Amino acid sequence: MLLIVAVVLGIVLLNHFDKGDPYANVSAGANNTVTTRAPRGATTTLPPTTTTPLRAPGAIKVLPANGSGVQGAGARLKTLLTTDGYNALAATNATPANKVYATSLVEYAPGLAGEAKALAQTLGLADTAVQPLSTPPPVADTLGADMVVVLGQDLTGRLPAATSTATTAVKKTTATTVHATTTTKKPAATTTTKA
Repeated sequence: MLLIVAVVLGIVLLNHFDKGDPYANVSAGANNTVTTRAPRGATTTLPPTTTTPLRAPGAIKVLPANGSGVQGAGARLKTLLTTDGYNALAATNATPANKVYATSLVEYAPGLAGEAKALAQTLGLADTAVQPLSTPPPVADTLGADMVVVLGQDLTGRLPAATSTATTAVKKTTATTVHATTTTKKPAATTTTKA
């Protein structure tokens, strides 16, 4: 009797393990939907993978923040961002004010990781420079910007040269003319009297 029970139990176990991996059955159907077969015959359909197109640079508000320690570099970064088509806000200083950043950062608001990577590539920065907007942010006020570019010393040398406006002072010379007036008096009339 034990022998019969052992044989039946062996057949049941062998039949159970012979079915293979229940998760191995994966097939792609129409419309790029993925259907997987879960254990015990359940079927799960996952939505197709979609990629959201990146927002245009002009639709992204970027705040340039000077952390390089170089006077006027933030304004030069703003000019570069504007030239590249970004909606660049007025430049500000990075915080804390006494900190000098060796490397530049591109910090982004939620949902803009792809756009931040594209901006970093435009500026010639590595992907490691891209990170979510820190708390607190690296500026006193983000002014509602979608991204904050903290300008470090690594990017300062690659910015366009500062434009200087040369003003030439024109000396105005005023000529004064002095008119001399000469008055000639007629001699007084002389009268002679005879005695």
